[in-house]
Amino acid sequence: DDTTFWHCPSKMPGMWPNVKGEYVGSLRLFKPWSRQWGDDGARQRAWSSIKTWVEANNAQVLLGTEVTCNSAADNQMWQWSLALI
Repeated sequence: DDTTFWHCPSKMPGMWPNVKGEYVGSLRLFKPWSRQWGDDGARQRAWSSIKTWVEANNAQVLLGTEVTCNSAADNQMWQWSLALI
């Protein structure tokens, strides 16, 4: 969720709670980043944590992107989406 992505992306669980031996195999990101979450350094650290988690869990990622009526914001969101991929 956005709160985890923003505050503690390095602490995402890798196993389903209460299910012995079942790894989390997918992750849904509603957007690649939000300016409210921090600067470029924070974004790079978060993305690095996400990459580490995905590789450790051999997970798949479904990435969404925001579409608004602000073309500059939409272009930035799209660039972040491409960069994260």
